[in-house]
Amino acid sequence: MPNIKAIFAYSVFFPIVELVMALSIGLLVWWAANGAVDMDDASRAKIAGIITSFIICLNLLFRPLRVIADKFNVLQMGMIASERVFKVLDNEDSAVNDGNTPLQQYKAK
Repeated sequence: MPNIKAIFAYSVFFPIVELVMALSIGLLVWWAANGAVDMDDASRAKIAGIITSFIICLNLLFRPLRVIADKFNVLQMGMIASERVFKVLDNEDSAVNDGNTPLQQYKAK
């Protein structure tokens, strides 16, 4: 059951980061397009460079968030795997010899 929670958290976080990035770029382009209508050609070229640099900066900002989300997913999977291993180790198996009872002879079939 914890595996489902980890997958759900990962599947929610990753699209939210992508959506925020897409909205940021969309708002930037909308803002620049509204401002570029009243500008001359030199200012339009300058604003195009600013938009490009801002989009690159957004990618540089959101890339670490993507990496953190991926590391969180790996960490959750490791915790789930360790829970399963500890559950197997804590299992009171009746086939384990406690040292007082003789082992049975098994014949190969």
